[in-house]
Amino acid sequence: MKQEKRIDLLDHLAVVVKHKVFFAVLLIVSLGVGYLAIYFLIDERFEATARIMPADTESTQGLSSLIGGALGNLPIGLGGMLGGGGGPSVILFETVIYSRSTLEHLIETFDLQEDYDKETMQETLEALEDDIDAGTDDDISLYIKITSRDPEKAAEMTNYLVQYLNDRVIEMNTRKSRENREYVERRLGILRGRIMEVEDSLRFYMEKSGVYEAESQVKATMEVVAELEAELATRRAELKAYERVAGKNTPQVEMLRAGVEEIEKEITKIKRGGRGTGSDVLLSLPTLPRNTVQYFRYLKEVEIQNALLEFMLPMYEQAKYNEQKDVPVVQIIDRASVPEKKSYPPRTLFSAIFALVVLLSAYLVIFLRESDALGDTEKGRYIRDNLFTFRSAESRAPRSDDRS
Repeated sequence: MKQEKRIDLLDHLAVVVKHKVFFAVLLIVSLGVGYLAIYFLIDERFEATARIMPADTESTQGLSSLIGGALGNLPIGLGGMLGGGGGPSVILFETVIYSRSTLEHLIETFDLQEDYDKETMQETLEALEDDIDAGTDDDISLYIKITSRDPEKAAEMTNYLVQYLNDRVIEMNTRKSRENREYVERRLGILRGRIMEVEDSLRFYMEKSGVYEAESQVKATMEVVAELEAELATRRAELKAYERVAGKNTPQVEMLRAGVEEIEKEITKIKRGGRGTGSDVLLSLPTLPRNTVQYFRYLKEVEIQNALLEFMLPMYEQAKYNEQKDVPVVQIIDRASVPEKKSYPPRTLFSAIFALVVLLSAYLVIFLRESDALGDTEKGRYIRDNLFTFRSAESRAPRSDDRS
């Protein structure tokens, strides 16, 4: 019976020892060739980094903060609508940096389509986006990294992007403030027109009804009626007394009777709708409730519209203030400096990987050729015959139950 052959660790070690000089030379050559290939075939990349954070705008809010805080308690939230809140966020910075308009502006400013050697703008945009890294690691500051073949250009692009970011956010805030100002201005014009309408309605009603100051006029009317009623009672008492003493047809009694009748007419006139006593201030009692209620409705509408005007005027001033405000929104912590060392490629690492792959491939070939234990088996012959063959060899695949 044929003795079964096995491969152990010593067989592998024997192959290495036998060809140690070859492997050493191959390692040196592979490292050198790999390093030179990477040096000449892969361009160096330099990374410039800047760190920024949103500027503290509390000291520059002034009128905006005061009015925004006062209006912020309104149910409709007008204070926040006018942009009087906090400054820009880190998320907004990232959105602006990766926006298409920002990337296209960088491409046009630094002629990057030629640098990237791309035929279309879309390909250039994708390449530039891969070379920009913006993010946060502390939720407060934002780092901006740009990679380029030219170290000076990398630093210049990074610092330019920081300045462009500041200008772009200011432009966005200004545009928003202008839109808010135009909206408030339109609303203010409508409100002023409404105030004129309700004031004219109140004036026409006052002229028609004679109600100028309802509370005072109602009080005066009630006092006049009460005085007339009291005087009428007094005159009637006097009239009865004189009639008993002097008779009903004496001149003095006739005068007292005429005075009583005059007072009765005045009271009747007031109660039936006349002004009475020749005064334009007194109100007629039958129409008193209706006239005073309607008067207070008109007056209340005027007060409401004027109250809205008191809110809208400060809002309009705030909107104009925000539109003219041009303070920096980006606080620079570290400007980008010209990088002294490349960030890519790692030549030593890539050379070591290349040399390792070459050594393993060479070792596998040598081991398959010199190993008797493996070479005499069907699996060994299959590996040796098909290692460098790329056509299908399923028909010659070794069986799983093959035994040496």
